[in-house]
Amino acid sequence: MQNENGYEWTIAPSVVEQECRAADQFTQTLKVTRTEMAQKLKSAGHLIFTVEFEKQPTPTTVENHLDSASPDDLTVVKKRRRLARKVLKGPIRTLVGHLKQSEAHMGRSVVCDLEIPGKNNERQVDHRKINKIIIDNICYQQK
Repeated sequence: MQNENGYEWTIAPSVVEQECRAADQFTQTLKVTRTEMAQKLKSAGHLIFTVEFEKQPTPTTVENHLDSASPDDLTVVKKRRRLARKVLKGPIRTLVGHLKQSEAHMGRSVVCDLEIPGKNNERQVDHRKINKIIIDNICYQQK
């Protein structure tokens, strides 16, 4: 094996079989609250995990939703509420990574995205927007 700094080492197959976990494989699914999922993320340490969350909507996305709205969408109360929810919803993002830092007072965690090579691979995950996290062979999903 070789890490991101170029250090190489050998691991016996039995150690890999018994001790290593995959970020996207799980043997159990648990329905939990978002608070519990955030706790799992904050306590992940250097475990590799997969987290699915809703990204923040971009101004372009909001503008596209508003441009495609009909006059009815703005005048009818139910349609206006549906449009507002649609505008405020960001795209879904799945990230494989490990925790670098948790900012409890901001409600976010800084995560190293392992699917992006190089040094510019830090991403923020908003704890309030987590839908699912797979960690330590358990998939935690929102109730």
